[in-house]
Amino acid sequence: MRIRIPSKKVCERFLLIYELEGCQKAVDLLARHYGVRQMRIIVDGRKAGKGNRACYSESKAYFTKRGLNKGCVLHEL
Repeated sequence: MRIRIPSKKVCERFLLIYELEGCQKAVDLLARHYGVRQMRIIVDGRKAGKGNRACYSESKAYFTKRGLNKGCVLHEL
């Protein structure tokens, strides 16, 4: 598997969309860029598990309120 780092333009669009329109739309942008299945973001700390900030399962990502940040969202994607 080859990891493609997005261009500066894509990174800037991601940051702008994340701040203005929310993380779900920003994740959808990156999913289209990489050609992968879209990930649904759900803020539910109980499903993330004890001591975890996020968990990914079957194209859904569960986050705690503290865990919903850019770094954690990108990690789960």
